[in-house]
Amino acid sequence: MYRGLVVIGLAFLSPLLSAGQVMNSGGLPVSLVELYTSEGCSSCPPADRFMSSLKDHPELFKRFVPMAFHVEYWNYLGWTDRFSDVAYSARQRLLAAQSSATRVYTPEMFIAGQEWRGILRGGRGFGDTVSGIRKPVGNLRVELEEAHFLVSFSGKQPEQLILNWAWLGAGLSTRIQAGENQGRTLNHDFVVLRWQERPLD
Repeated sequence: MYRGLVVIGLAFLSPLLSAGQVMNSGGLPVSLVELYTSEGCSSCPPADRFMSSLKDHPELFKRFVPMAFHVEYWNYLGWTDRFSDVAYSARQRLLAAQSSATRVYTPEMFIAGQEWRGILRGGRGFGDTVSGIRKPVGNLRVELEEAHFLVSFSGKQPEQLILNWAWLGAGLSTRIQAGENQGRTLNHDFVVLRWQERPLD
């Protein structure tokens, strides 16, 4: 069963945060949009560009949170993706097993834990998909207290609520020296630079 997720995009939001600031998710659901990608995959740059286009989406961080997980299983093709992590590949396999996905591949996207093949069609239908997710949720409250985040959730409690926190990088670029994308400069946004999860008490 896909467990509830709380995501804090620290690197993306840190310039906007100050001590004592409180953020509430509100009543509408906020969907996690996960792209599984690789700098060693020649099919991935269009999906990466789509993710970057979400910076200007009016519902960003209101109805959805984008996260680009770079997998490591294409590193053997000649280019080691500096953002890749075996843990991200494991997460992709877990999501595939829990949803209707029959296999893992790149680029692959999951929205609210379900495989979404619209990414293979240039992202067409993304807005309707995100807006159509209206599963009842409670309110997530995050308060910044000096160097710590205080996180609480009010509403119907699932069997287990998992707190995921991530550093999301924006405006990153890499000049690819080998592999399928050799000679290209790839630009990235919403890149997961660091990610951990723990049960929320």
